[in-house]
Amino acid sequence: MKTLLTSARILVVLSFLLFIFQTINAQKRDHLNAAEDNLIREAESVDIRMKIYVRAIERRLLALTDPQAAQSKEIQKEISGWGELPKGTRLELMTDIKKILEEAIGKLDDVFTHEPENKLLFKAVRYLASEGGKLKPQFVKLIDSSTDDREKAALMSAVESVNDINDAIPKLPAETKKKPTH
Repeated sequence: MKTLLTSARILVVLSFLLFIFQTINAQKRDHLNAAEDNLIREAESVDIRMKIYVRAIERRLLALTDPQAAQSKEIQKEISGWGELPKGTRLELMTDIKKILEEAIGKLDDVFTHEPENKLLFKAVRYLASEGGKLKPQFVKLIDSSTDDREKAALMSAVESVNDINDAIPKLPAETKKKPTH
């Protein structure tokens, strides 16, 4: 009888823990909205994917820095392709930025591993480095204005990712200019 009660208690505890873990997993936030994710999946070239990742980051920065941004004409025109302007807490939006940069770098690594001769790979790396350099001051400004260590950590990670991308630039082969055809 004691064994049966002990087994029943264990089963109840395990069921409760399973419920808790499922609830936690269900509450995980996607760093890209469905429309952005779809744009990335549909993009056939790595350079276009990098442009989508950068725009997704810019949209989160806009949501963080401009409370009226969702009503802007630019954002209203984008909704059909990009979805609503991302919503969330400051921490969630900053973490999204970090994860988007990590995903972009991961995609570049995948292309380098599986298609090292892809002619668009180096163009994509240079683009991400250039745009990352433009975004970095905004990250730093948000870090400086934040009092939350988790927010600061998320954006410091984004800054480190930008630095890593920029560190890779000197290792790339020199850019070749297309000769004009007459």
